Amino acid sequence: MNTLPTELVAYIVEFCDHTSQKQLRCLNRLWEDLTSCKVFAHIYLATFEAELLSFQTLANSRLAKHVKKLTYFTDTLPKLSKKTYQDCINFRPDFHKFRVQNADKYPDEPRRSLYDRLYNRDDVFSQAWDAWQALPRHSLTKKQIHAGWAVYQQLLREQKSWLDDVQGQILQQSFSKLPNLTEIELVRAMAETRGTSAWPLWSRIRGKLLIGPDDWREQYTPDERQIAFPVTEYAILCLLEAIAKRNRTLNDGTDSACKPVTKVLLQHQFLDHSSLIANWSNSLYGTAPETREWSIRHIGRLPLATAFTNITTLTMWLHFDDERPFHYQAMIFAQLHHFLYAATKLQTLILQIECPDQFDQDLEDFNGMAPSVNIFDTTTTIWPEITYLALSANVETDKLLNFLRLHSETIKHLRLTEMVVRNVPKLIEQLPWTISRNLETIFLRQLWHDGIETLPRQDFQGDIEDRHSCLLSHSTDFNAPYERSVKAYLMGTTDTKPDLGLDCLGRLGENERPDRIGPPTNTVFKPHRLYDFKLGLFDAWSN
Repeated sequence: MNTLPTELVAYIVEFCDHTSQKQLRCLNRLWEDLTSCKVFAHIYLATFEAELLSFQTLANSRLAKHVKKLTYFTDTLPKLSKKTYQDCINFRPDFHKFRVQNADKYPDEPRRSLYDRLYNRDDVFSQAWDAWQALPRHSLTKKQIHAGWAVYQQLLREQKSWLDDVQGQILQQSFSKLPNLTEIELVRAMAETRGTSAWPLWSRIRGKLLIGPDDWREQYTPDERQIAFPVTEYAILCLLEAIAKRNRTLNDGTDSACKPVTKVLLQHQFLDHSSLIANWSNSLYGTAPETREWSIRHIGRLPLATAFTNITTLTMWLHFDDERPFHYQAMIFAQLHHFLYAATKLQTLILQIECPDQFDQDLEDFNGMAPSVNIFDTTTTIWPEITYLALSANVETDKLLNFLRLHSETIKHLRLTEMVVRNVPKLIEQLPWTISRNLETIFLRQLWHDGIETLPRQDFQGDIEDRHSCLLSHSTDFNAPYERSVKAYLMGTTDTKPDLGLDCLGRLGENERPDRIGPPTNTVFKPHRLYDFKLGLFDAWSN
């Protein structure tokens, strides 16, 4: 190995996976030099003392120059009793992998409608589920479980003791010493439905903690008395402020050694008394609310919108987990509006806004004033360089069409999924004349229409519970004549308007469609949510 030419060693390094590259670093100085840029290009961080100290050590070393991407897991541990902790330990294989590996034993697949699959999933592959449940959860000894419980208690204490003027300052100072860091992900493992315990960092922590996000998911609660939720909100604020500081020094010309952060992913779930809400609401003025003890020590925080000025790729997933009054949401979206408008260099935007507890209310009382509407209510071009736009947020039809018209010169890729747009027929009819001049790809799925009696259908049976309908429930990519006609019209390849009266309005499953072309599709392991957005480490936007 020591006699290999450098070019061949470099090729071997490129060929190896991350684990192998870490092992090769230990051979000699040549291998260390060639692998370091790969091993430390992407680092992972969470709100734990050991992770923060490792981050600080890396930032103060010669390896800091290799860091290009940072993924920060903002999850907090739930407060568990020892018995509940023991019940969470589960080392059985992932059920979905178990089902695939034993597909020959459980070949039958139920054919059910979209709504049945959403709300009645218990009997899907019930035999496989029963067999999986019969597997032993683990083979750990009492001593091992006791050691894991001690680790859990320690990590929980570390998260609760996180202070903005101690750990927060370490985080910001370390961030400032990574000159080539250009991409940041603020990710919630709890935002995904499965497989998160095997993610980087969590898989390593789970080795000692014995439980991971997949294991404690059912015990997770928005009750802030049970979780140290504000702790990781402070970490989010610190990172956003660190980006803002870097942008300020770049604009002032006082620090030309650091590259700007151009790619950001932010996943966040807003809870009661959210510190992030309070600080976002004050970010316009650069001061934190004086009602919080930690903010008194940090009067005059940088306006957080400055963090967005150099971003070219932005992915945001915002979730409101409990019922909120309208003015509460309006306050949040006013700040989001401010942040997005500051991102004038934006080229790619993926925006998903979830308000599940007010979804029906938005449909019933939709008047064009839903909070997310204000983000796109503009008379000027906001993002002159945007080419990719993916939305899952309620936007009234006229405002959405006007926004797309203002940005039609640059948008080449458009995705609209799980949106209340009020008038779907009007949106589909006018989209080709609004944005198709430069459009290369388009994807529409599950667009909600307000007023079922206004749809071009004559065959309603009178058994529909509400007057709101979901069009294109199987997406414009579904292989059937109706969806093909919609996509051809939207892409401008035909002037023939599609017959929206053929839409099944989500009443039929994919395999129940008589006009479906091709073999049946596997619908069992599709996400149980209506939309198809995937964020974080699972990228659904690559074609």
